This record gives sequence, structure tokens and C-alpha cells, in this order.
Amino acid sequence: MKRQRGRDARLRRIGKTVNGVLVQSFLYQNQLNPIAELDGNNQIVSRFVYASKANVPDYLTKNGATYRIISDHLGSPRLVINTANGSVAQRIDYDVWGNITQDTNPGFQPFGYAGGLYDRHTKLVRFGARDYDAETGRWTAKDPIGFGGGDSNLYGYVVGDPVNALDPKGKNAVWAARSGWNVGWAVGNAINDAITETTGLPLGVIIYNATHEDEGNEDYDSLEAGEAVGPDCKTLGKQAEKGIRSLEKRIAEHEQKLNDFKANPTVRPGMEGQPQEVIEAAQQARINHLEKEIQTFKNNIDKLTNGK
Repeated sequence: MKRQRGRDARLRRIGKTVNGVLVQSFLYQNQLNPIAELDGNNQIVSRFVYASKANVPDYLTKNGATYRIISDHLGSPRLVINTANGSVAQRIDYDVWGNITQDTNPGFQPFGYAGGLYDRHTKLVRFGARDYDAETGRWTAKDPIGFGGGDSNLYGYVVGDPVNALDPKGKNAVWAARSGWNVGWAVGNAINDAITETTGLPLGVIIYNATHEDEGNEDYDSLEAGEAVGPDCKTLGKQAEKGIRSLEKRIAEHEQKLNDFKANPTVRPGMEGQPQEVIEAAQQARINHLEKEIQTFKNNIDKLTNGK
């Protein structure tokens, strides 16, 4: 069986053929973002709506239903949730290099690791100008801007730091802000009320349990999105107290990481040999990131304490 992926003059993936027959195509709103997926008869299968992230949509509509795409800090879809009833249409898990370790509904939507377009038959992910092969942790083609991408290895992916970096254009790495708790909190507050009314199960529980079950944060398991003390209550509920204890633990852990890094700043893997100002900028970005996460945890404690 012969499969081919069509690209336009801007190197965007616009279609896929099997044995010469078109089976899938995309319509784009700009260089990177498809707004619709079409079948082989040019009929719209799904539409995509972008909001909180530039590289992956927040919503998709398909077969008359609307779904919320819950993605991690890189833009990798983790959960696809039916907004009408709260059911999970798809769950995807990845290893650190983007290999899919679990997919409960392959092909339900086309986005994969770090928000790229995923081809489940070739297992390649399209990012702008290039395809990424998670099995090898390398691009399938040289960087089109050469050494201007900041990596001496023209096939290397995000200078060896896939946990913290992404490359949506296929040309140079950018570092992502990471806050798993913030993802669950922000999304939960956005559409939690509607789903809770329909299913009786708060969205924050669905999201956090499904995306963080391996992290050992059992104190979050019963913490509902947005839950805290009510206006007529004088004491915190048990669930809120558990959440506060977990956040305090994370604050202590992050403060220790911050102090250790300040005392002994390290160099990111793959950045050896870079100009000193580049290394120092990356180190300062790491410090800023840890400080921001600490403040975020503190803000969430305030929300739980004050019932906001």
C-alpha cells in the first residue's frame, strides 16, 4: 500500500493519498494552523477553533458535536472531551520524545505530539517545514535555515530538550511554560459549570486525574475545579485542605530546585559550546520559569483559601 502526503508551496501538509486516492486534506487559516479537516470527497470532517495556544486548537466540532481539546504545556493533546456530556472521546499518552504509548481512539482528530499534525500510519508528525520522527527523536530533513536554528545537529530535535521545548515551525526550538496544575485549573473554570450540570462530575477532576495519574499527586484526585470555601463557610473543606497541602509541598520542592539552580546553574543538554550570553539567557529563563510556577501555586492557595 502506497501512502503519500501532499504539501503546498509553503510546505504545509495539505493532503494524504493512499494508492493514489485522496483520503484526507486540510484547509489553513495561516502558515501553521489548519481550520478544517476534509475527507477524500472534500467534505468537512472537523472544524478547529484556536484560543489559548497558537499551535493547537482548543475546540473541534465533528458530527454535530463540540469537543474540548485539553493539551499539555507543549501543545500535545491529552484529552478530547465532549462538552455536552463530559465524556472522554479520546485520551493520548506520550513518552518524552513524543512516541504515543496509549491512544483510546486513533484518528479521531489529527493533532499529535506538541500540536503537530500526526500521521498514524507513518507515525510522523508535521511541524511547519519538516516531519519529526519520534521513534528516532530526529527530523527527517535538515533544518531549512541551517545553523541559524541554533543547533549544530541539523537533524536534531529541540537541542535535545523535548520535555521543555517545541518547534512548531520546524526551524528552531522555543521553550514552553510548564504548569500542569494551571492547565487543569484554567480549563476547569472555563467550562466546568456546564459539564458538571450535565454529568455531575466536575471537569477539573476529569482533566487532572487523566493527565496526571502517574505523577503521584493523589491529593489532587478529589479536588474539584474551582472548589474552595463558600461565602457562608467558616472553615475549609477537606478537599480544599488536601489541595492546599499538595500546593505547599510543590512550593517547597520548587523553591529547593530554584535555590539549587541559583547556587549551581547548569547548561541545557545540547547547548554546550553556545555563546556565553545565550547560555546565560537560558539559565535566566529557567529561573524565571521556576519563580513563576511558585507564584502560581501561591495564587492557587489564595483561591482555595478565599473561595474564588
